[in-house]
Amino acid sequence: MNCHILLALMLPLLHGIAGAAVIPDLSSATLEADGKMLKPACVVPVGRGGKLVDELVVAIQNDRIVAMQATDGVKKWTARSKGGQDLPLLAAERQVLFLQQWEKRSIKGRERYHVATPGEIQRVSTIDGRWLRPLTTGTPLFGGKAQQTVAVVTLTNQVFVLDIDSGDSDLHEVQIKSYRVSCFMGDETEPRWQKKYKSAGDVPSVGVGILFQGDPLYAKSQLNRLSPVGDILIVCAGAAEDIIAFDMASGEEKWRLPAVWEFQRGFIGPSVWQHFIGRCGVRGYALDEKGIVDEEYRKEVRGTRKRVEQEKSRLAQACRIVGGPAAVLTPSATQGRYYKCKNCGKYHGTKPSEQHRVFVAVSEASGDYGGYLADCRVYEIDENGKPIAVINMPRMVTGSQFYSRDGGVLWRCDEGAVAKLMPSRQSRGIGMGPGGSDCLARLAWYTQPAADPSRYDTMNEPSPHWLSWSKASDPVAFDGDVMYRLPSGGYIHQAADREMVLPISRCALPADTVESISLRILFTGEAEKPSTNYRGSADSIFSFRPLYMSIVDLAVTSGRLAVTVASEDGEQTMLLFDRGSLPMSTTAVAPQDKCSGRVGVRR
Repeated sequence: MNCHILLALMLPLLHGIAGAAVIPDLSSATLEADGKMLKPACVVPVGRGGKLVDELVVAIQNDRIVAMQATDGVKKWTARSKGGQDLPLLAAERQVLFLQQWEKRSIKGRERYHVATPGEIQRVSTIDGRWLRPLTTGTPLFGGKAQQTVAVVTLTNQVFVLDIDSGDSDLHEVQIKSYRVSCFMGDETEPRWQKKYKSAGDVPSVGVGILFQGDPLYAKSQLNRLSPVGDILIVCAGAAEDIIAFDMASGEEKWRLPAVWEFQRGFIGPSVWQHFIGRCGVRGYALDEKGIVDEEYRKEVRGTRKRVEQEKSRLAQACRIVGGPAAVLTPSATQGRYYKCKNCGKYHGTKPSEQHRVFVAVSEASGDYGGYLADCRVYEIDENGKPIAVINMPRMVTGSQFYSRDGGVLWRCDEGAVAKLMPSRQSRGIGMGPGGSDCLARLAWYTQPAADPSRYDTMNEPSPHWLSWSKASDPVAFDGDVMYRLPSGGYIHQAADREMVLPISRCALPADTVESISLRILFTGEAEKPSTNYRGSADSIFSFRPLYMSIVDLAVTSGRLAVTVASEDGEQTMLLFDRGSLPMSTTAVAPQDKCSGRVGVRR
């Protein structure tokens, strides 16, 4: 793939981008919510990033892992990489962390990061920081040299791992040469079963990019590559890859769905009068000329086949998977209380005939600008791997930001919008006479809450604040039916102020009103006007780069709201607030089974 001119409109984020005189005082941080000022229950430095794991805050600091108590920030244990390599976190469960070792290598005079031990997933006990025996997936795939573990999912007694061998990539798209799915049982470090596949093809890419956090938005491919549901594992290794369902226990391939974007609604006229879903909106028999005697009919079939091949070629260049797969149990399954118990690992209840549905989001680009000018549609796939419905979305989904809730999927979309998709009722066969389903997926609701008044990063209105700045990242957190997100970066109201404000939006879904809450942090020193990448006058300045301090992550657990902030040098701190003290908070409680174990489907 040729990479064209890269237009960079901003310098690296959160690194030497504002006056060094400003020193935030995180001990002064307060969260203003519904007129209340809440102090954090705990303030935990997490280096370059941290994650809540049960009652621990786990910080990954290059080659060092530090675990601290979430209640008071007291260090519990420290673990170091044996070879001094960096340790990005792949997944975390209650008792084990899964990591992969990376190291710097000099290639043509430039330092690059590479996986230090391809085919190995390092493990650390969360109890005492002991290094456990690594999981081994094997040598690089099909002779490849760029093997990387990109997804790990853990269940009660199983661990699933996805490795890819990547090819040439650009700013937006990663090309895959091959991939491998492995299943580990219990404490075994060798796979119980393993499947290898070559790539289905390259991902179409515009080849140019803008390094900017705001508009114009690019439809990024953010996949949930491993999605367990019931006794099935749904795998989608990349934006152009097949969607495959495996039996968790045996690794048997239950079904495979290539090029999901080719499916379109079709319609059969007299005397059936029904909709259907087929590749390019055509049913298979309409492409088969075998047994046809009438020459005019044969020409018609050949013409249809030619148009379908042309349409498939066009779609392959315009489409890619951008979100999901999001797998959920159907309402009939949840009503029947058919769940896998996390305590005993067994299923309880009666298995329904329709156990699950899978939702997958696809973008289709228009013109020459790829993901910068694309429409979004979501497919609903049944338990047999058949697309049964499709719907055009009002806005592009943010692929990885979804949440399984009440038998459906809450899916965040661009500009703060949220949609809820539910399994639909679709007829399976083609009969005679009017009737049948319309093959449209069920969009239970869609809401785009009003824009927060503090968001000025893409608006023409002048900011009411002396200095405001763009977001450094765009996290979201769901707390039952409440969504937390960032409407903007931060601001200092007046030049003489010694307090910065980092806004957070909160919305009780599906309402269309937004409540603004604010993280307030005092600082010493004097804030300065940025010298580059800003607009505005002396009393109303907006910086296109984040300044001083920014929120980079949000997370909600059973008892806490975790807000992670980053300073200019990239050092991060996690602020933990008592969730019960926050108005509007709701709790999503999973049903209980006879083993008194928490149950449900993990995404």
